[in-house]
Amino acid sequence: MPFEERAFWFMNQSRLTVWQVLPLGPPLMDGSPYQCASSFAINSAFLSDALLLNPDDFDLITPIRERRAGQGALPSVLAEFEQFCRASSNWLDDYALFMVIKSHEQGRSWLEWRPVWRDRDPASLEAFARDHAKAVHAVKFEQFLLDRQWRRIVTKAHELGVLIYGDLPIFVAGDSADVWANRAFFQLDERGLPTEVAGVPPDYFSATGQRWGNPLFDWSRMAGLGAD
Repeated sequence: MPFEERAFWFMNQSRLTVWQVLPLGPPLMDGSPYQCASSFAINSAFLSDALLLNPDDFDLITPIRERRAGQGALPSVLAEFEQFCRASSNWLDDYALFMVIKSHEQGRSWLEWRPVWRDRDPASLEAFARDHAKAVHAVKFEQFLLDRQWRRIVTKAHELGVLIYGDLPIFVAGDSADVWANRAFFQLDERGLPTEVAGVPPDYFSATGQRWGNPLFDWSRMAGLGAD
């Protein structure tokens, strides 16, 4: 029995009904789940190898590492993956490309990338995606597996009477695929730096307040662009 099933069974038997979790997103260098590279993606550290051992999903002679990249996946799984990519295209394409470029740039902020990638020159991004197609595909497939795994976890929790209370960051991280791909939605200058940043005033938790540094949405511009 997978760990999460044992955990939910224990909670059920102990009459514990709520499991509270931190944000699931992929954290940046500081490791905080409140500063993530995407508002939509899931942290790859959560992917369980047990998911990759299902004989109904993968050719079992394929090593675990390759399965994470989609190698050895059976046709039914590939069809499910393609459907996931279509349904998630509004964020997945940018996220996968962002993560591969970020790796290529040794983890530097997108503000420090070469200008054609930083400023999203279409021809340059298309060429990079073509030259690194396997790596981009691997990021997408890993997100597919994580989404699949999380849905199974939620289903099992509900079957055993356990509710999951999640959490989300209040603001989007500046060094994220979201900001990189949607600069027009944020209060940024021509270089991509925030003109205003998020924080909180002094309170019982911090006498001096907190400067979080996240860029703010440009609500008026978003309304003009027809954003929901």
